[in-house]
Amino acid sequence: MIGFSDWPQRQALHDLRAAALAARPAVEARGPEALRAVPLEDDLQLACDTDYLPRYEVLHEVALGADAELSGYAMALLVGDAVHGQIGTQPGLLPYRSQPGARRAALVRGLHVVDARHGLESALPELVTSLPTERVIPPLVEVARRLRGSVEAVANADYGMEATRHGAALRAVLDGEGCRMSGEQRWYPAEVVELTGHDPDSGDIWLPCIALLVLDDIHHNGAHDQTTFRWMHHAARLLDAPEPLRGPILAGIRHVMERCAPGEWDPYFEWLPKEIGQSALMVPWVDVA
Repeated sequence: MIGFSDWPQRQALHDLRAAALAARPAVEARGPEALRAVPLEDDLQLACDTDYLPRYEVLHEVALGADAELSGYAMALLVGDAVHGQIGTQPGLLPYRSQPGARRAALVRGLHVVDARHGLESALPELVTSLPTERVIPPLVEVARRLRGSVEAVANADYGMEATRHGAALRAVLDGEGCRMSGEQRWYPAEVVELTGHDPDSGDIWLPCIALLVLDDIHHNGAHDQTTFRWMHHAARLLDAPEPLRGPILAGIRHVMERCAPGEWDPYFEWLPKEIGQSALMVPWVDVA
């Protein structure tokens, strides 16, 4: 059983399994029969039975092979199994660099989880993100700038206090490069943007304010931690958000998470494992190159 707090490990296993599922069509099309016979378990833990060693040997051989897609599939299963403590090889020696975008990010993050949980004391690859920052920011900016016609509604979020000053500051942020809230804007307009971001029932202004807060975490490397509390409380609403708002916001939240070591971004850090297993939600994984 994964111990408390186990959400970062669960998220890593979720991503590794999603990466494996993305490569599964290639496995079905051209993978060796022995590879296809290895079960893709929900939690990626290979059963410790008489078939364990043959299955492990198949996965290891394919992981080191020339077919990058089959290799990625096998590595996802091996790293997932290693998260549970079943480490038959040095995970850091796996050819994770052969993988594109989100698949590589999932593998590298998984290796960090393995090291954190089991103290391999091996050289770890540097964490990578599914998408580079320059591809994450522009779609978020587009969502945030939907506020241009609703500035007054956000500016009045603090019971109307200093609404004029908040409104002017918010317009400056929306017109600025990357919708960046600078250090001087931590109260004006950050206070009313944060208040609105706590209220998913605030109508059309809620999701653009969430986009601004995600941008704030990206621009400031999570220094103001705008996203963990909101994911804990509002993940279901964010997952159910309409497009074209949902995709950029979820990609931004994933970007914030992936730039942190496992455990540093944990929306459920105060939850017990049973509660996490029953109610916590994972940040969606998308197969981007």
